[in-house]
Amino acid sequence: DTEHARISYALALSAVDFLIQRFTIVTTRNILFNMGEGMSFAESLTHNSGYSFSEFNRMWLESI
Repeated sequence: DTEHARISYALALSAVDFLIQRFTIVTTRNILFNMGEGMSFAESLTHNSGYSFSEFNRMWLESI
């Protein structure tokens, strides 16, 4: 439904905004590039930032 979609987009925007602020736009670009090459988000995040997905998720949730 549209309410669920609205909430999902808001959460995604929040996570991406946190990613950019915490790790810079360059790191975010590198994560997206690696994902385009077939790497998962979790693998790319760890490869480019040194943080696991669990650590990222915890930090992001604490920020909202």
